[in-house]
Amino acid sequence: MAKIILDTDIGTDIDDAFALIYLLKKNCDLAGVTTVFRNSRRRAELCKALAESVGAKNLEVYAGIDKPFVQIPENIEPPQCKQNYDENGVYIPPQCSDEYGKFPISEKHAVRFIIETCRAEEKTEIIAIGPLTNIAAAIRLAPDIVPKIRITLMGGCLKKLSLGGEEPHCVSEWNILCDPEAASIVFSSGADVRMVGLDGTLDKTLSADRMKEINELNICPILNTLVARWAEYYGAKLPVLYDPVAAASVFADVLCFENKKIRVVLEGENRGVTEESSEGTPIQVAVSRNDGAFEREFFSVIKR
Repeated sequence: MAKIILDTDIGTDIDDAFALIYLLKKNCDLAGVTTVFRNSRRRAELCKALAESVGAKNLEVYAGIDKPFVQIPENIEPPQCKQNYDENGVYIPPQCSDEYGKFPISEKHAVRFIIETCRAEEKTEIIAIGPLTNIAAAIRLAPDIVPKIRITLMGGCLKKLSLGGEEPHCVSEWNILCDPEAASIVFSSGADVRMVGLDGTLDKTLSADRMKEINELNICPILNTLVARWAEYYGAKLPVLYDPVAAASVFADVLCFENKKIRVVLEGENRGVTEESSEGTPIQVAVSRNDGAFEREFFSVIKR
């Protein structure tokens, strides 16, 4: 099995934390975790805290790039996000707190770690569950790593979706919207890319019974705290496991993939949309799910 790198924007939505716990419980060859987007250092400290809480004290975590290649899109977060800036105007992800600062992270930059690891290994699997800025930067700086990597990403959306009662429309999925230029670089790089889109994961809401079971098993005390913070912050009740689906697809046949030519829209009102196009680059796209496969894989692992 190839070395694994997890690249994440943990600390905003809760599914990143579930994906990390899944990988730690899976006992895969996790070379390290890299964090990305708006205060990646705080996100890295949270990763380290989660890792230590399940006994993975030797896992190295690397903070990466805070800003996208061009600009942070406006008006993409709920109004309460305005509360998440400190007195210096620095964004603090809602699940992060000062208490996690005691967990030491590596001083090596995430992009350097990605490049060095991919160069040293015959094959590296990058599981990308945040904006693709770190990975795009690594490809730009070290194009020689492209033949040696496979990227499985949670991001994008091909189907028109009806969200919040709206008419079905093209959706700029969060991870792509936060840095469309980075996504375009990754998609067009020639790397082996597998896209697990919003349309393939939207129905993976954690049931109330499963959430209760996780709480009672006390799989990770910090995880329980993060879920509570997430629920209060967003006014939500049950997590949608977007990122764990992408992570699980690396190890089990939970999704069916097809070759499609995909491009990222960089201009206009559809900026950040992923669309099938004759001008796009061929990548693997998740088009359907194997019934029950994800649930069996995910819960058998995290209950270990």
